[in-house]
Amino acid sequence: MKRYLEAKQRFKKFQWIDAKVQKHDSDRRPESFRIDPDSIALGDVITDHVMRRSYLESSPHLISSLEALKERQLQFWREVLIPQGEDFHFFTLR
Repeated sequence: MKRYLEAKQRFKKFQWIDAKVQKHDSDRRPESFRIDPDSIALGDVITDHVMRRSYLESSPHLISSLEALKERQLQFWREVLIPQGEDFHFFTLR
């Protein structure tokens, strides 16, 4: 999405933004939302690596194990994307 934004709306990794969002209607994943690009307001950039890590580790979307990933995929989605070296492969869980 970043490449489609005007310069004043482009945000960096670990930068806070304020934006209007709505639940994605065709993507069932709970973390999937559509963002209104015209509503993006840029905030502070988090440069402290300890702070960055703490945000990542406290994310409700952090998956702690492959077993937990499989369980979550069964609950919300029927396919799982698993990295295999440089490639990614889709598998259907049954």
